[in-house]
Amino acid sequence: AMNSREPDAYTRALKLFTASVIKPDHDLRSLASDYHCYEELMEIRYHCLTYLQSLKEIHAIDSPDESDKLEAEKIVLEKAAAAGDLLISQ
Repeated sequence: AMNSREPDAYTRALKLFTASVIKPDHDLRSLASDYHCYEELMEIRYHCLTYLQSLKEIHAIDSPDESDKLEAEKIVLEKAAAAGDLLISQ
């Protein structure tokens, strides 16, 4: 749960964790390729990003700027997913 003294701490932690999922891990991707499970790894990554986006929406601050930013991030993720960009090695 969120720390009442730092209501934005959860949001910051969520953004950091999301960034860690988005950041390409070349060693991990190479291992997945060696183990013949690269596509599965990218599918799991996509599902994690989708779930993290839902957490952002659940815990979003009701300010218009924050909502606009979250909606823009969601649209970028949806467009990337539709284009298959989330499944391509970065």
